[in-house]
Order: sequence, then structure tokens, then C-alpha cells
Amino acid sequence: MAALAEQNARPRVLCLHGMHASTAAFLPEARALLGDMPVDCDGPDHDGMWWWPSLDHVRPDPRGALGWETSAAALAPALDAHDAVLGFSQGAAMAAVLCALHPHRVRFGIFACGYTAVGTGLKALAEGDEGLGAIDVPSLHIVGERDGAVPPEAGEHLASRFKDPVIVRTSAGHWLPRDDPEVVAALRVFLAAAPAKPRAAAAEAAPRRRRRKKKDG
Repeated sequence: MAALAEQNARPRVLCLHGMHASTAAFLPEARALLGDMPVDCDGPDHDGMWWWPSLDHVRPDPRGALGWETSAAALAPALDAHDAVLGFSQGAAMAAVLCALHPHRVRFGIFACGYTAVGTGLKALAEGDEGLGAIDVPSLHIVGERDGAVPPEAGEHLASRFKDPVIVRTSAGHWLPRDDPEVVAALRVFLAAAPAKPRAAAAEAAPRRRRRKKKDG
């Protein structure tokens, strides 16, 4: 499968902010993280405080996902105009929800300080082994070792829901580590190898092509 670098493509990345933030505030941070990499970042018209309210309205809570369906339904049409997702904190959890629901529409995902929204009840985001490797979307996960809001193990659990995830650990806390050279280098390698079309869609199309060849033969 051709990679983005081979296609000379600039995928559009849908950027999802964390709690108590907005697209307008988050986009400059996301663009600074990706710098001069061959992607275009934008986000939904969303100035809400969260994608779903936390149980205590302060801390990210993977089990309190009341109302997630409304946000997922509102964001789904944006995938028609975007190739990939990037999320921070609760935005990473929301981006993973989109990947779980629509793997055939997402080329890749980048998740920073993320956690698994087990409260959605989605099988791919289950807390136990049921969801291991269930989401067939290339993914890179930035895990902050000093993250006081989302523990590193929460980010690692989210990564485990994806097939063949790339995990990048950083000494940063709960922020996008745009000044960490190892994170930036890992992002460059990841984007260079990212598929030119959704991996899940290509995998589903392969058996159909084989069946057509058998019929023609």
C-alpha cells in the first residue's frame, strides 16, 4: 500500500480539543506540534467545554460518557472532509470513538494524553481483553510520564485497543510536547509510513477483489 510520502499528499487532520477548551484554542497547539510536517490541521466548529461531561466536571473520567453519542453523530460528517484525527485528553478519547465507529473512514490517528472511553459501551473500547487490537487504524499515542490528569497507564490502555499501535513516551505532563525532539521525530516517521487510504477499508476490499478474479478466471 502506498504511503503518504509516496503519494505526496497532505492529509487533512481533524483536531479535537480536551475538556474546558475549544477548537480555536487548541488548533495553534496542534499545528505547533506537527510543525512543517506534510499535513493540514483544522477542527470542528466547537466551543463547548467537553465532548461529554465528566462526572465531577473537572477530571477526565473514562466511565462517565453520558451523551457521547451526540458528539459522535455531530462529528461523523466531518470525516468526509478529513483523512485522519488528532485528539488531546478527552479529545483523544473522542477521536478513538470515531476510529472505533468508522475505521474505514480514517487513515490514521494521533492521540496525546488520551484514555479509553469505556463508558461508551463500545466493544472495541472495552476495559478488558475483549477490545485488544480491535481498531484497525494506524495510530500513534503520546504518553506523558508526568501527566497528573491522565495517568500513563490510561494512555497505554487506549493504545492497546488499536492494532499495532506506536507508543511514544515523554517526560512531559498534560500537554502537547511540541518541544520534545523524540516525539517530533516519531511523528515524522509515523506520518511517512501512514497509508494513503484507510487500512481497514483496504483490508475489506481485498477479499472482494480476489472473489472477482476467481469469477473472471
